[in-house]
Amino acid sequence: MITHNQFYGSDNYFARVILSVKEWMEAFAKQPVSKKDDKNSLSFVSCENNIRVIFQFLPPQRFLEYYQTGLKRMEVIVDTEGVEELHTYVETMSKVFSPEEEKKLYEYTPLLSKMVSEEYVRDQVLSNAIVIFREHSLISVFNVFKELFKLGLKPENTVYYSKGDRCKNIYRIEESFKALGIGVFVLSPFESVSPTGKTEDETILPESADRVFNELNPYFVRARKENKKVIVFDDGGLMITTVIDLFGAKYGDITSGFIETTKGGMHAINARQDLDITVVNLADSEIKNLMSPVIGHSITNRIYELIPQIGLQSQIAVVVGYGALGKVIAKDLRNHGMAVYVCDIEPYRVFESLSDGFPVSKDLVYLLKEFKPVLVVGCTGLDALTYDNLSKIERDTYIATVSSNEIKQSYHKFDESSELNFIDNFARIYKLSNGKTLTILGNGASLNLYNGEGATHSDYQPFLAAMIETICYCAVNGPIHTKRGLDTEIANKILKKANTLKKYLVTSGVLLDS
Repeated sequence: MITHNQFYGSDNYFARVILSVKEWMEAFAKQPVSKKDDKNSLSFVSCENNIRVIFQFLPPQRFLEYYQTGLKRMEVIVDTEGVEELHTYVETMSKVFSPEEEKKLYEYTPLLSKMVSEEYVRDQVLSNAIVIFREHSLISVFNVFKELFKLGLKPENTVYYSKGDRCKNIYRIEESFKALGIGVFVLSPFESVSPTGKTEDETILPESADRVFNELNPYFVRARKENKKVIVFDDGGLMITTVIDLFGAKYGDITSGFIETTKGGMHAINARQDLDITVVNLADSEIKNLMSPVIGHSITNRIYELIPQIGLQSQIAVVVGYGALGKVIAKDLRNHGMAVYVCDIEPYRVFESLSDGFPVSKDLVYLLKEFKPVLVVGCTGLDALTYDNLSKIERDTYIATVSSNEIKQSYHKFDESSELNFIDNFARIYKLSNGKTLTILGNGASLNLYNGEGATHSDYQPFLAAMIETICYCAVNGPIHTKRGLDTEIANKILKKANTLKKYLVTSGVLLDS
């Protein structure tokens, strides 16, 4: 058995720590000893059947991006019969952020607390709420939770669902959440299936639905017993539709609000014509659309990082979808010397792309066969990069997406028909029957989040504040029944009333408050 009095730090030096501890335990487990190793900053005190171990590592001088290494301080009581548990124990605990690290992390979003409505903070509006929150595990999300706690939300009333992707700090964030007492689970976009390959036919896997029910049922039972409101915040639509299916009939009266933040989630919710509820649509809100350049630039930056070997100058790219993200990415690629073609079926987007100087077609296969792009970027969030389309490539092609929904339904057909070479931290690579190679960067995940931290946190603060404001609004005013399905109008009204964007501009010094 291993217990700890205090531990802060990261997983750097992990292998050395484990080795050192085991060596000391073998040498001194059965005799009272006190000794210090200054080089490794390790202290051990043995007493009868257990050892008291103290680790001390000073923080190296690093840029803030390397906050994974930081102050390490650990005091552990180790039962000598539990040596085998030590490796797992230290590995888990080493991921928890220290207070010193948390203070540094907050510097990424320094204006966030100033953008939340003062009356919400004063009234502790989340003190009687249970929040079910599904998102990517990012530092910005970690900082949002710190703000939610200031608003009265209790860790024991908080459920965090990771999307299970490869964000840079996913393990550290999730272990830190667990250490706070938050319920931490995973609901991956790949835990759904569509027999037709279309989003409107997509449903959560039965075994995943059973697991989610068992994870969430205690929270809903307690919410009913303690008269608490439940708020569901989702990135991708799968959490909202699953909660409604599993708990809507029994607990719909205590569910104060549903909030969706992505275009892919919008498609999934719109496809469910049987959902007689209101979903606050942050995904298409004015503030979210203003953040599109921040997201788009981060995606193109990741493309350059992942495939620097191809050289983008004078190469051909196809951008599928000319919405808020697509137009940013298309312009970025053109600014870096690529010849960019657009694929879209909406007349007003076709008109807009032509006005911006991009040749456009509604037929992706035509663009692939006629222009043979080296890069295809999916920007629709909906069934764009299908097996039938992508199997028609006539040259080695790289695929980048802004949403796993665009391509994940194609994987099983590619797996059946093509040779797969999966390279961790890089791509899913298929050798097609025509001899060409299809390289799906980041395994089809949004590239800015694949081993990354997404959009620049400071630039993204208005939308982070929007997340908090809508959660608080639902807690105060819910259950919300303004319309059936997605409601963008109420999302915009909430944020205009809160002056979210103005607060950002004033607190950042861009706009003088008159």
